[in-house]
Amino acid sequence: MPPFAGYDSGAPPDIAKRHEVENNQTIERRMETSLAPRVLSRTEAAAYCGCSLGSFSDWIRRGIIPGPIPGTHRWDRKAIDAALDRASGLTASIGDPFDEWKARRDARTS
Repeated sequence: MPPFAGYDSGAPPDIAKRHEVENNQTIERRMETSLAPRVLSRTEAAAYCGCSLGSFSDWIRRGIIPGPIPGTHRWDRKAIDAALDRASGLTASIGDPFDEWKARRDARTS
């Protein structure tokens, strides 16, 4: 599916398809660099998650991943990582490190 379904660039189909492929390749190259951007466009965020734009929108609606940074149309890569870690069960919850330390200490002294 093209990044902007229903968008008519006015270009002939073969040129539009070439631009779509070039855009996708640019996004893939950008995501592979060691200096991956912290803030992602909707298309980049969906590619980062490995899903289509439709699935990405569904994940946002279902609360699997957060919406864009307030006041922007950009997604925080670290927020996406944290949300996917929680959804996958890789992290139990986001807690206060001090409270977690106190709980471990209290468990040892009990």
